[in-house]
Amino acid sequence: MNILHCIPRSDSGSIRQTLLDDLFSFNTQDLSNYVLTDKSQQSEFAACVGTDKVYCFSSSRPWIKGGKKQFRHVVAATSAEIIHIHSFADLYSLQIMRWAFAMRIPVVFSPYNSMMPWHLSNIPLPLRLKRTIVSRMLLKHTGATVLTSSNQETERMKQMFRHALGSSGRLSVATRIKSINGEADTLRLASTMFSVYRKIIDSNPFWLMSEKDVYIENGLAALGAILSSGKDADTVFLPLQKIKSELATLSAEHWRRIQLHSSDQDILPEVRMAYESLMGTPGEFDPQTVDRHSVVAFRSELKRDKPSIKTSRMHQVSEDYSEYKSELLLCVMLLNMKHLTDTRRVTRRNLSDLYLYARFEDYNEYVLEEMLSDLGILEFSSRILTLLVHSMFLEKGHVPVKLSREKDLCKMQKQLFKSNIM
Repeated sequence: MNILHCIPRSDSGSIRQTLLDDLFSFNTQDLSNYVLTDKSQQSEFAACVGTDKVYCFSSSRPWIKGGKKQFRHVVAATSAEIIHIHSFADLYSLQIMRWAFAMRIPVVFSPYNSMMPWHLSNIPLPLRLKRTIVSRMLLKHTGATVLTSSNQETERMKQMFRHALGSSGRLSVATRIKSINGEADTLRLASTMFSVYRKIIDSNPFWLMSEKDVYIENGLAALGAILSSGKDADTVFLPLQKIKSELATLSAEHWRRIQLHSSDQDILPEVRMAYESLMGTPGEFDPQTVDRHSVVAFRSELKRDKPSIKTSRMHQVSEDYSEYKSELLLCVMLLNMKHLTDTRRVTRRNLSDLYLYARFEDYNEYVLEEMLSDLGILEFSSRILTLLVHSMFLEKGHVPVKLSREKDLCKMQKQLFKSNIM
């Protein structure tokens, strides 16, 4: 587990010593720790994690000059899975949060009492308001997890950011228990931190999935949908050999992420069924037993019998093309798919249902295109079906409309990517 600790310049000796103690306790075989800090603190932190694991910005104001590019370079060099921002230094911490969110990397924020009343009282009112308002917006927007150091600080953060943190439980506590030699506290804190990081990674599986992971999930989703429906997989073109070879080199951690994301998307049974047909028994895994923050998982069914929203166009099309049953069912599915996509409630389950119908049902392509045009969803249908060609290996001969342009397809992909679907 690779953790990048972003530590701003601190004039407080107590805070700096706390950070040094924390980093020392985090140095376990389960955690690979890297530090991004100010040049003035480089030597201190190098003593904890090693010189080769400490990075510095070239500018004292990275949010103004070249900071984003350097941050991306450090993240790539360390293969960071979590960004842990220590303390709070206005623009430094806020920009790190923004950059991490843009790169889809989970963020942990440790305020170290910087939001407590006795600390805020020493800050000028304009700066105090700015810090509170901006941090509230960022916590809500980026979904960062707040790690407090005491129950008192926990209550304070709940009070200040109850709307930003919502009901997702993104508030963890790692208190420090004083002991005579410090060993008990170090071991306990290290264990607590590993549990916190594990929970954050498990709560954001899609953010940390590689292109290889997505490719494997797409292939397993397509194969699983075919097998679960009782269709003959031998009649469908799927790159099974390539998927099998990728699975052979897949680590247990990445397979765990694929299963968690598949569970969120309501396709885990199909994915595991496809895995078993290619590689044998996948091993026991119950996502309900995994400790995670609250995950919003939609279970919207892709209906065929009636559209989710009433539309006069659909009523007219149903009357004009009443003899075309298969075409009407596909039109209803595509109309409902558009509604789910517009409301950001579409799931991989919905895409699998559409894939099966488009691949195995017979319909008149010319009549279907006219019907979709009358409904005003021809362009959307072209994009979503072209997406199935690229993601679930739907053969082009089974796409009843003209394939979408690359530019239009990118818009659809970005929309589904932001919704953590694919």
